[in-house]
Amino acid sequence: MIHDIPIELFMLRNEGKLSAGEMNAEILSTLESLFIKGNGEALLDAVELCLNSGIPVPKWVVTGFTGAWTIRWASGRSRTLDDAFGIKRPKNWRQKRARKDFLTSLIWQSVVRYKRQYPGPIGVPLFECVAEEWNQQVESSPKESSLHDLKINSTDVQEAYYAITKTSENPVNLIDK
Repeated sequence: MIHDIPIELFMLRNEGKLSAGEMNAEILSTLESLFIKGNGEALLDAVELCLNSGIPVPKWVVTGFTGAWTIRWASGRSRTLDDAFGIKRPKNWRQKRARKDFLTSLIWQSVVRYKRQYPGPIGVPLFECVAEEWNQQVESSPKESSLHDLKINSTDVQEAYYAITKTSENPVNLIDK
């Protein structure tokens, strides 16, 4: 999901210029636009956002999900869930790369969240704290969890943070915030 959402939304949230509700509304609006253009993954991203954030599910999500699940999948009109939800992997999709991109976005979000709670400069001490907190969560996750074996170090955190921050069209420097 993060790949289709402007990074600036997360930065504005981090700076306190955007409430969680405003950010979620912006994300849902972006996802709705993507869904209308035929991006089935945007529908599932919206479901995930609503469930994880505890926010009401918009009508377009209910309608889209019902159409895919009940009308296409459960009725047997679609042979696969991919077909029912209109999801396709891109032509040159690679699982290893997708997993790395996903983890990079999760780690970046952890840095931003940690920075919001503990003001200070972006640097090795912050990256070490994020790695330590991340690894504690990984260790306490159920063994069957997909995150159970994903321990990281401060270098992983640093690389993830700068990989996403550098790719922003309008990077926001969090060091001075």
